[in-house]
Parts: sequence; C-alpha cells; structure tokens
Amino acid sequence: MRNGEFPVLRRFCYTLGAAAAAAAIATGGLAVAGAATNACAQACMDIGFVSPGFGRAILASRSGLDTTGNLVRLLPASNGRPDEDFDAIAIGTFVPTYCTKGGQAVPGSLFTSRQCHLLVGEGFSKDQTYELAFNPGNGGPQDECVGATGPKPGDKVRLEPCGVSAGTVLIPVRRLPGGQVSFPDAAWVVNGASDNFRNPNVLTSNGTYPSNLTWAPVTYNGGRGIGTQEVCGINGPYRGPVCARTRIVKGTGPAHR
Repeated sequence: MRNGEFPVLRRFCYTLGAAAAAAAIATGGLAVAGAATNACAQACMDIGFVSPGFGRAILASRSGLDTTGNLVRLLPASNGRPDEDFDAIAIGTFVPTYCTKGGQAVPGSLFTSRQCHLLVGEGFSKDQTYELAFNPGNGGPQDECVGATGPKPGDKVRLEPCGVSAGTVLIPVRRLPGGQVSFPDAAWVVNGASDNFRNPNVLTSNGTYPSNLTWAPVTYNGGRGIGTQEVCGINGPYRGPVCARTRIVKGTGPAHR
C-alpha cells in the first residue's frame, strides 16, 4: 500500500477478542485476521468458503508470485504456505473516504460519481472498505492486492496494484437488497468495481479445490446466499476449517444489513 493515497489508511490485525467484536459491530465486516504461515501470524488472514470444504481451502497467490495479473486461487490450507499469506488493510467507509453523502466522488477517489451514486443509493455509505494485500511471510512488499481490472461477471480473481483502482476495493457484507447470507459466520466479499450494487460481483468459488476463483453476481436460493459465494475468515495460524471457527458480531449498520 502506498502512503498518502487515502484520507484514512490504518492497518488492523484483528483478534477474536473485544477489539475484534467492536470492529465487527462498527463495520458489519469480518472480524478476522490470520496467516497461512507462522511468520505472518496476526499480520495476515486466512479466507475460505463455506463450500468447498467448509474453509479447508483458502486464498493463495498462484506459485507465490507477487506480480500484477497473477491468479488468486483456492488451495488446501496449511501453515507452511507463504503463497496463502494475505494482509487485510482497512481503508475507511465509503462516505467520506471515497464518496460524499450526496453520492459524488471526492477529489482523488478511486470511484466515479456514477459509482458513488449507486453505492450511496444502495446503502453502502457506512460500509468499511478493505484491500487484501499479498504479504508472504509478513515480508511484503504488499503492493499487489486481490481484485480485478473490471470486473466483468466470470472474470478470474487476480492480483492488481493496490490503491490504484476500485477493482481492489473489497466490501464484506451480510445483507444485500435481494437477500442475506445463509451461513451465520459468513459474508459476501463485494468487488468495488461492480457496476450493479443491487446485485454486485462477489468473490466466488466453483465448489472445488485446487481451483481458480472468479467474480460473479450474487446468486440467491430463496433469498439466501449459496455456499460457493459465502466467505469466512479467521486469525491464524491455520488450525482447521475456517468457516467453523469464525465469529461475526451482528450490529446495526446500514439499511441493507
């Protein structure tokens, strides 16, 4: 992450104690951090899906490469894989970090006024935004983040330069206008470059691992999410299925929660 690119730039290393609970209540996001290696420990986070494997597989950079365009995959979780080390960096809420209350882009925003109008209109104003930087072994350089150049539906999840475009801005949410997640300890990870925030593109698995991840519109089953789009995270080092150990505290938050 480059210094000075955002009005608010703070690094959070969450635990499952009171500080994490307070953060989850305030943001409605994932109160998590972790690591796939002991070297990264509390500086990083493990992220898996309800399906496949109930979080037995987590996000990884293909071949451990820290390069723009490199695929972000789902691989079996372990404590010996620096390619699975990612650092969640909290940037700030949409308003006032990127947008005004009236739905206009602030100077220097990664979002256009059209995007801000849609985000504010759908109730994202108070949502906390994150970037997920690749941080192998807690050694940086943390200049490549999980995201996409679009994304268009079906685009593969890739590493892209941090802090450059809306495609690396991630928003964990539990409710959207069409429904809510079905698993109590999960959330959707919305990509900030979605062009439809009523039915945005979210982090999506094909239900297997090892496998490539994609950005795909939210799919509902009777107003509930599906396991291949419901994401869990927890502090490391890895100690078993991520989705079985996560704790998300339900707070008030915006209307779409």
